[in-house]
Amino acid sequence: MACYKNQIKELNVSNNEKLCYYVQEAEREYFDEYSQFTEYLTFDRSVKIIAGNIVSEAIPWIDNRCGEDAYYTLDNNGLLTIFGTGNIEYSAFAERNDIKRVIIQDGITGIRSSAFSNCKQMTQLSIPDSVTYIGLCAIEYCNSLESLTIPGSMKTLGTNAVSHCEALKSVTIQEGVTYIDQWNFSGCNNLTDVKLPNTLEVIDAATFQWCDSLTSIRIPDRVTFIDSGAFMGSNNLSTIIVPTCKYICLQMGFGKKVCSHC
Repeated sequence: MACYKNQIKELNVSNNEKLCYYVQEAEREYFDEYSQFTEYLTFDRSVKIIAGNIVSEAIPWIDNRCGEDAYYTLDNNGLLTIFGTGNIEYSAFAERNDIKRVIIQDGITGIRSSAFSNCKQMTQLSIPDSVTYIGLCAIEYCNSLESLTIPGSMKTLGTNAVSHCEALKSVTIQEGVTYIDQWNFSGCNNLTDVKLPNTLEVIDAATFQWCDSLTSIRIPDRVTFIDSGAFMGSNNLSTIIVPTCKYICLQMGFGKKVCSHC
């Protein structure tokens, strides 16, 4: 049963983009002859087709590409849902104040530089285990984000990837992550709760710089290197918990040092 041109509903919206309806994955072949429409269509198995191939559970879609094979929806409540495969492009959602919550679905593998930079109203960012890369400044200056979980699949957490998020209070980095690049979490001055994975080996320079509310942190047993200034300017940090016999002496800035040893 074929889908015909007059069964593809098109609406003009204020920005002159076209808004079309999803059709089921199984119906993709029927649109090949109407290639002028296919660039506006995305296929989703959850959408049902009824008699005559009219979409019964239609979902509106406007300019929905945010990567080569990555797509998104943004509803009226500010919920941004990203799905597909591959990377979210550079600056894809930078400086968007209409984004309140972000759910990235499994299949997305990377968040490129500045993808969510300056999303000042974003309160939630859910990152799946399929993501292995977060780029430079990808989540900086997101001033409403209060908690964040970095999945253990992360191979690269780029320089400044998560920084200057003023409302950020809690960070959990899951088991599997071995390296935190420099300047991550710097300037997150309300950060009080940091959970580091036992797999962690390196904390790079200025990672927790200027985290004024941080008073204690546990260094995992596998950590063999903490670069200079990793906690510089975090002047309320008074307790560093080292689970095994190690000697660590960190320069905090302004002549202050915090040392832990057997």
